[in-house]
Amino acid sequence: MSDQGRSSQTDVVLHVINSLGISGGAEQQLISNLRHFSDSLFEHHIAYLYDYDFENRTSEANDVAASILPLFPPGSKHSRPQAISRLGRVVRDLQPDLIHCSLADASLAARIVGWRQRIPVVESLVNIAHDPVRLIDSPYVTAWKLYAHRGVDRITMRRVEAFHALSNVVARSWHESVGIDLDRIHVIPRGVDAAGLLAQAASGPTRQELADEFRFDPNSKVILSVGRHEPQKGQRYLIEALPEILSAEPSTVLLVAGRPGSASEGLTETANRFGVEPAIRFMGRRTDVAALIRAADVFVFPSLYEGLGVSLLEALALGAAVAASDVEPLNEVIVDGINGRLFRSRDPDDIASVVTDLLASTDQRNRLGKEGQVTISETYTAVVAAHRLEDLYRDVLKAI
Repeated sequence: MSDQGRSSQTDVVLHVINSLGISGGAEQQLISNLRHFSDSLFEHHIAYLYDYDFENRTSEANDVAASILPLFPPGSKHSRPQAISRLGRVVRDLQPDLIHCSLADASLAARIVGWRQRIPVVESLVNIAHDPVRLIDSPYVTAWKLYAHRGVDRITMRRVEAFHALSNVVARSWHESVGIDLDRIHVIPRGVDAAGLLAQAASGPTRQELADEFRFDPNSKVILSVGRHEPQKGQRYLIEALPEILSAEPSTVLLVAGRPGSASEGLTETANRFGVEPAIRFMGRRTDVAALIRAADVFVFPSLYEGLGVSLLEALALGAAVAASDVEPLNEVIVDGINGRLFRSRDPDDIASVVTDLLASTDQRNRLGKEGQVTISETYTAVVAAHRLEDLYRDVLKAI
């Protein structure tokens, strides 16, 4: 560690991530962790590779005690070798004691730079690795690509000092597919700031204001789904369930919040094919998700697979009635009929049955919502997640 400009007692942590501009779970969690870290003996910095929509994240990122180091000028294009080279320069200048990386491109660069410069690396594993489920509904992910990526990961992950997994299923996936020893993987679930979310919800648009903006009856039953338009998020099956839901609750409107992606065109086609386009509002990327959750009657999370699902945790924290796919790790969080409802993944009929049942019962929605808030307060708080990561940093630094 270089002692120029810092206390000899301070350990410098460089966080490396793809971007701060997309409101994905990993990006949100990094900002949350930085807000809730409490050990003053750690000095934090962020390096990011891409500048996607960064202006929408600037105020949040600047609100944390960390310097922000873009690796490239806004709008520039670069290759992976260039990213590795640029990150290497940043690391040589900063001389961090520890690198903490997240997401594929950033993690590959961080592994290589950390190995070359003999700096310990902690890597967050935020989703399943190379499981065949990733091929479902996704023309852009092929078996040979999974095989090739697995080979690269097997080689470059050997030098990573420790791994942080969001859930047991994520840890098991990487162990089975890439061969990481389970004793090197520390399961630390995501955490959310319930008080902060409640404040965001209170300051965001009301249901009436959303109804005015997106032209629907505020007295309608409102279903909300949050997630980028990618096959993983399973919105296709929720749309396919909508005819049966509308048969039971004709005034229902489905709000889909999330940035466009590879599935966007297919979602529109599905809505038209099933004749439910008038009942759907594709809202695009939103910065007021907490307010959307509070305005909805039911929050539906139809993902095919997840690392954990930050918007699911946010919905629980806000007391929403949640319905989610019965897949790991979602069914580690949701206990069916206790703090939410589960439906069979990729099964429109079961989705419709569960959602219709929830829409029909205010008492059930209220009961599940209250229990969901208990789940968050007992297990998934931002403070606990951040402090456990600080513990991991200390353990790694003591071991070298």
